[in-house]
Order: sequence, then structure tokens, then C-alpha cells
Amino acid sequence: MKTTKFTILMLALIAFSCAEFLEERPNAAILVPETAEDLRTLLNNSGQVFNMTPTLGEVSAGDYFTTDEALNSFNSPEERNSYQWADDIFEGRSSSDWNRPYSQIFYANVIIKQADLLKDNIPVEEYNSLVGSALFHRAFALFHLVQVFAPSYVQGNAESALGLPMRLTPEIEQPVIRPTLQDNYVSMISDLEKAKNLLSVTSVAKTFPTKFAAHALLSKIYLVLGDYGKSLEHGREVLQGNFELMDYNTINPVPLRPFNNFNSEMIFYAVMDVYAITLNANIFIDNDLISSYSENDLRKNLFFRSRPNNNFGFRGSYVGNVRMFSGLSLDEVLLINAESEARLGMFIEAKATMKTLLQKRYISGSELPGENLSDADLLPFILSERRKQLVFRGVRWSDLKRLNQEPQFSTVLTRVVNGQTLTLEPNSLKYSLPIPPDEINLSGIQQNPR
Repeated sequence: MKTTKFTILMLALIAFSCAEFLEERPNAAILVPETAEDLRTLLNNSGQVFNMTPTLGEVSAGDYFTTDEALNSFNSPEERNSYQWADDIFEGRSSSDWNRPYSQIFYANVIIKQADLLKDNIPVEEYNSLVGSALFHRAFALFHLVQVFAPSYVQGNAESALGLPMRLTPEIEQPVIRPTLQDNYVSMISDLEKAKNLLSVTSVAKTFPTKFAAHALLSKIYLVLGDYGKSLEHGREVLQGNFELMDYNTINPVPLRPFNNFNSEMIFYAVMDVYAITLNANIFIDNDLISSYSENDLRKNLFFRSRPNNNFGFRGSYVGNVRMFSGLSLDEVLLINAESEARLGMFIEAKATMKTLLQKRYISGSELPGENLSDADLLPFILSERRKQLVFRGVRWSDLKRLNQEPQFSTVLTRVVNGQTLTLEPNSLKYSLPIPPDEINLSGIQQNPR
């Protein structure tokens, strides 16, 4: 009976929309998890709840284009509208890009509360693993929500800018409000500081977070905040882990998907939700991006495959299938470290970090780019390499938002749809996707201006 009721709880949690998580109490008769094994079962729910991130930021980010015919064939209006930076994205529909991260937060809160109740009756190692993992997942979910649905982080304005609703307990009595953007980031950092002290340095699978995953996420967060000393501090901590760059010279380019899942660079596994961007044969890589790869750059052949009319499609996900990897990896950490070093004036160190990465990305024996750059040219070079290495990783939208604060790195995005040129200007209000209307209608929180 207990097992049956617990299964019902699992199904109920999966079924709830975000608005229901925030506003409605589940049936009180449904049994809550009572044992550490129950909590571990919740954490193991990779593929339906955890280890998945929003996709609409990547859809909006400008690294690809498609045909009018293909665009009209997209099943989801939110994908068609995000591609065009429309005013109305969801057309009255709910969104998994919003609901799923909030379900992750709800799960995490249940696990934290119940683990605290069980603390005296379970081994300390198990308690630390459960709570540390839940804290990590809560921060990971909120971070990705903020990148898509909250405004850009601007120092001096974050204390007044609207962030996104936060829940730190599974109780739903308190009203739903939008705290400040600063509050959101303070909460993420607090969760991860606790998590890194609870998590072990290894895990049984890369779907589970470790101490190094917490450091990697902290490094990403501090990069967004512009605190380059802290981003470098946490990024260098990751280098103490048992991760190793793949040498792209040894990767066989013949298979359709050249990279193996759970490879040596992967720190934490996550994938973006499935949209046409991952499946449609008429998704083509931006021409300027393709032209930025030199002939000696192994990434061009491993990341992309030829399409008709001199176009290219993406094939280089680190999970070895059509799903797009959006987790944490060593290559991204090295790029964070290099950018942080360059911004801190540590130019020799930044060049060395880039050499470590690029010598595994270019044909052996070929001249590596960037070795003879001036200090002034180093940061633009690192940012260019960041875009080339992390293509379709779910980071470009966040990068555009932060780099648009610097005029020398700001980008005007353009797309042509039905013969009309569409433009997204730097720092446009449209860099914050609207909150889905069902959430607005139920909770009454303020909508993002468009």
C-alpha cells in the first residue's frame, strides 16, 4: 500500500503545472515520502523532472536560421514565436520551459524538508547527499529560469529589477510574489555554497551533482554577475576534479553523432527540452558562425554536417544523440577561467588557459590562433572562441544578455521571415521572455514588459 501511494505522489508531482505548484495544495491524502529510499527515488527522476533545462532561449539566440516552410511546420507556437521575437510567445498556452524548472524546485523542497525530518535516522553521508543534491537542483533550476524569463543582470539595478518567484519550502500558503533579481542570485549562491560543502567529489553517475558541479555552477553565476575574481576562484576549483579534455584529433568524425554521452569533459548531465530546433532537417547554422571556423579547426567537422545549398546542420551534442547538452562541462569552465583571467588583466594566464583548450581542438601540429595576440585583442578572441565551442549548449542567450551591457561586444540579431527582416536590438525588453499567461492568471504576478 505504501509503495502504491508513493507512486501516486510521483505521478501527481509530475502532473502539476508550475502555477499549481505555486498556488494549489496536493491532495492531503497522498502519502509523502517517508524514507531515505523514497527521497532517493525522487532524486533519481532524471529525464522526466531533473536534468532538463529550457530551450526557448536557444531558439531565440540567433545561432541558426530556418526556411519559412520549416518555420510554419513547427508544432509549438512558442517555438515559432520565439524564433521571431514576437510580442506574444505562448498564445495563451502553458510552457514546459517555465513549468519544468518549477517542478524541479518543488521536488527539491520536498526532499530538503523530508530529509531534515529523517536526519536523526539516516547515515550522515546519505543526508548530506540528499540535501546537497536538492540544493544544487534548486539553484540549477532557478538559474536557468532567470536566464530566460528575467531581465539582464545590471550592477546597480539588480536590487530593483523584478526577479522570478522563489520557493524555499514545499508549503504553499505564502503568496506568490516576484522578488528582486538580486534576491534570485543571492538564493542561488546560498544554495550552492551549502551544496558544495555537503556533496562528495564523485557520484555514481553524471546525472547526479558533485562538489565540482556546484563549483562549476557558481563559476557560471559569478560570470553573469561580473564578479570575475569569484568566477575564476570557483572555476579553478573544478580543475581539481577528475575531468579531462577530449582530444578532438582522436574523435572519429564518421558516425552521425561523434561524441559519446557521459564523456570525460562532462561534469553534470543535463539536456534541453525537445523542440524542432533539435529535430528538423531544415535548421541551419548561422553563416557568420560557420565561417569563423578555420580549416584546421576540428570542431567544424565534428559539430556540423553539410546540408543542401552550402548550409550546415548541428550534430555535435555531447550526449551523442539529438538531445542538446546543456549541463556543465570542463570546456566551458576553461572558457570561463580564460575570460575571467583576461578581464582581471591576467593575460599570460588567459593565453595559457586558451592554449590548453585549443590544442585539443585543432589539427595536431597546426598553428593555434591567439598565441600572438595583443592584450587588447585577447578578450574579443576568447569570447569568439566561447561562441564557437559552446554552440547549441543553451548559453548563447545568457551570453548575449550580459555582453550587450558592453557596447564593444553588443550584438544586433536579425532574421528574415516571409521576406521581412526582423531585428532584435541589444538590451531589448524582449530579452526577457514573457511569463506564461496561465501563471499570470492564477498567481497575479506582474508580467514582463515587451
